[in-house]
Amino acid sequence: MSKKRPSPAEVQNHAYWSTAKGRSLQDYCCEHQMPSGAIKADLSKQAPNNSYGPPMWYADRAVRCRDCGREFAWSGKAQQRWFEVLKMPIWAIAVRCVLCGRKERLKKVAQKKHMREMAKRRGPR
Repeated sequence: MSKKRPSPAEVQNHAYWSTAKGRSLQDYCCEHQMPSGAIKADLSKQAPNNSYGPPMWYADRAVRCRDCGREFAWSGKAQQRWFEVLKMPIWAIAVRCVLCGRKERLKKVAQKKHMREMAKRRGPR
């Protein structure tokens, strides 16, 4: 007879992650594998992700900017904010450096303003 697979709710609520010794798998992984300087993740604050492998910690990682091509550090603190505060999907990564991200946001704000002005100018038909 096969074992029943845990539901995503069980996985998210840590029922699945506890081991026979009463310690969670996250504690075990963090104790034995977590790099120095990394921030331990709070799995209860992450968005539901239907994954058996959520990030157990956030460590600085090098990422290449999509726009300018420069390599930048995506800090563990920034990752923690993305995944625990903003509830971003755990598979998301930063693709733009701070400067290019700021330019992109300003471009989108200007585009939305332009579209509102165009909608007012055109009026109902």
